[in-house]
Amino acid sequence: MEISRKTVVIIFCAGLALIGVGVVFVYALDSDRCLARSWEGFIADIEDRNASAAAGYLDGDYSDSWGYTQQTLSSDLRRMMPAFSRLTLTLSDVTIDRNGARAVISARVGMTAGGYGYVTDAARQINGLKEPFVLHWKRDGLLPWKWNVVRIEQAEFDARRYGAGRSSPLSWPF
Repeated sequence: MEISRKTVVIIFCAGLALIGVGVVFVYALDSDRCLARSWEGFIADIEDRNASAAAGYLDGDYSDSWGYTQQTLSSDLRRMMPAFSRLTLTLSDVTIDRNGARAVISARVGMTAGGYGYVTDAARQINGLKEPFVLHWKRDGLLPWKWNVVRIEQAEFDARRYGAGRSSPLSWPF
């Protein structure tokens, strides 16, 4: 049996294409990259003031040191975000520590914001924090691209000024 030159070229090109797709697949599904994309997406959704998208990153078992659950924080995000006309977060001292399907991201956060109600106070409080925010993440099942926030910690931040007890973003935060 004789193989034509055209067949060899086609097989060679198909093999190169498969190798290329494999490399892209492995690169795109790398857990560290997927975690970084989730982190960046979470921050971008907050800056875009997209409460539903930001809440989509919260795990069903979410909890935090302020007493929020996934449901209550999602609800408060939807209530609070319209008060912001603009929101920019500046991250510094970012550390990412991933161990298998769990990760901890720590970052100092600065905020530039405009809007009404408690927006100015929130920016002042965020910018005055000395300690970083610490976000605990977990990968959802075997899907390398699906990371969810399970806990947020920041000992100095007073979420009660803006949270569940607040009926309107126009109310004074104290």
